[in-house]
Amino acid sequence: MEDATLWSPAAYDVVFCRNVIMYFTPETMRNVVTRIARSLVPDGYLFLGHAETLRGISRGFHLCHTHGAFYYQKRGDNDTPQDATTSYVDQRSTAAKALPLVLEVSDSWVQAIQQASERIASLANSSNQPQLQASSPPIATPAPAARSWDLGLVLEAMRQERFVDALALLSALPVESRGEPDALLLRAILLTNSGKLTEAEDTCNRLLTQDELNAGAHYVMALCQEHMGNIAGAIEQDQTAIYLDSSFAMPRLHMGLVSRRAGDIETARHELSHALILLAQEDASRLLLFGGGFSRETLLSLCRSELRAAGGDQ
Repeated sequence: MEDATLWSPAAYDVVFCRNVIMYFTPETMRNVVTRIARSLVPDGYLFLGHAETLRGISRGFHLCHTHGAFYYQKRGDNDTPQDATTSYVDQRSTAAKALPLVLEVSDSWVQAIQQASERIASLANSSNQPQLQASSPPIATPAPAARSWDLGLVLEAMRQERFVDALALLSALPVESRGEPDALLLRAILLTNSGKLTEAEDTCNRLLTQDELNAGAHYVMALCQEHMGNIAGAIEQDQTAIYLDSSFAMPRLHMGLVSRRAGDIETARHELSHALILLAQEDASRLLLFGGGFSRETLLSLCRSELRAAGGDQ
């Protein structure tokens, strides 16, 4: 951390700094990684430990994944991402949705979300309570114009399974705010839940050009890849999301579901066992964003059932 001669500019093609920065404070991590970045030649490589990530520490590297390993490549001088951070609005989702205890082998997670949404919409439309239809204006009473950081109305519409309305609210944001990471992530999630996978994938790619270490975007990409039949691509995106955020439950659950349907029972048991632990302590706002409208209890029930079907303990 102190030796100036060790970190001479452009001194190294590759740096291995494994299982070291995980013991530092975030500020010290940032200082050390900044020194390492200066010491690397353009397009040089940095290898960290298996449990270490630059997420939230540095935006000066590309994330790479090959041969089962994650590592980083220094960005070029003209390849600097926009300064953007992803935040999650703290919302509480209490809705419990019906979900088959074990998914059919032919079903994707996106299909399960869509089927549940259709059932909920059907129930809502047949009740005596006045409901907001998808073609209706998303807000019945005048409201202040949404600011780029004010996505509460979108999240509330999302919680109520009003995906069309939520997309309309996003489209009503000021033009300059629609490309912000939070808005792009929400749009990608809503497009995926609505089955518009090509648009969702394009939106994720836009987000990843700004922040390729965004675990949520990689998870949404995994859903798109699975639903399009690219199982290998889905697993790779799930692995990336897990690497970037080891506490993120949904990519573990998704990878377990995909692996069981692909016949990889060992991986399915491993991922579902981890997902079961993580779901119990997952942040409520992330369940709202990424849980497809299902409650924590429903997701836990699904995970236990899938784990039993894979022959694992639960």
